[in-house]
Amino acid sequence: MKKVLIFIIGFLIVSCSKDDSCVSETNTSLVSITKKYYSNNNFTTSAKYNFYDNKLINILYSDGSYEDYQYNNNLVSRILKFNSNDSLFWTITYLYDSLGRIIEIKRIPSASNSQLQITAIYSFEYTLNQILITVNFSPGDTIKYQILLNQENKIIKEMVISINGNTVTELPYFSHIYLNGNLSESVETFLNLNNPIGQTKSNSYNDKKMILIIINIYLEINGKLILV
Repeated sequence: MKKVLIFIIGFLIVSCSKDDSCVSETNTSLVSITKKYYSNNNFTTSAKYNFYDNKLINILYSDGSYEDYQYNNNLVSRILKFNSNDSLFWTITYLYDSLGRIIEIKRIPSASNSQLQITAIYSFEYTLNQILITVNFSPGDTIKYQILLNQENKIIKEMVISINGNTVTELPYFSHIYLNGNLSESVETFLNLNNPIGQTKSNSYNDKKMILIIINIYLEINGKLILV
């Protein structure tokens, strides 16, 4: 069974006056977080998140690749991903509405990217307790996702609703359960719309054992650390 262990290392910058006591005047800020991943107790990879002025400025991966983050009005505006040889791999740009919500994410591969030459554009539509995300891959498919939120603006359900304009009949979706405001369980359900009775099976996962893609989308919506 694959195990993922995360080690967090926090470095503090301490500012003191000439008074050596440094009791009342102390300012701290996060400088970096390091994540190390293990499989069967063997180290596989790591990522170091570097911060400045409480903003993520880059991520350095153990294979030598890295990402640089750029901001506009304290919101992430662009991410540049580079290979270990410093060649640009892709560019990710972000657009926001007047409320600071993401309305578009665009991932564009560089001309030198020999691994992936697919442009992806994520478009977000917001309504009451619902977010629709349309993803256009070029070349490729157009996929529409539906995200349902509770009154606390937490994701309670997410699903694929159509591919290339066609309703998805084999419908897998995730339902999220919260305890004291924290995610406690996610249930994955597989549903055949043509014969829903007897075609549903659910698997429950503890949130400490499973990281869902939709959680990354939720962080994006709220302008926090962005993973695409």
